[in-house]
Amino acid sequence: HMSFSRFAVRSCTWWRAVASRQQGHPIRPSGRELSSAAVSSDDKMEALLKIIVCPMTKKPLVFDRARQELVSEAAGLAFAVVNGIPNMLVGDARKLGK
Repeated sequence: HMSFSRFAVRSCTWWRAVASRQQGHPIRPSGRELSSAAVSSDDKMEALLKIIVCPMTKKPLVFDRARQELVSEAAGLAFAVVNGIPNMLVGDARKLGK
């Protein structure tokens, strides 16, 4: 048995999806669809690198696959990537040895 408010939210979401399709707008995939096995981790990282920058220098990052890190040569820092999630805290970043 579903409460009225839960029903209203579900039907409102459904109607927005129907209206969006009728207007020719693509439906954004849910988080579940984005995290599916069909999308490889390399594809996800490639997409992430297009939008994420170094928090200090605002310059592009390079993904080091062997170490699972996002590297900022300009700042001399490497940001760890754990379970596909980058830790972009400058205080947690590893300093690159020169």
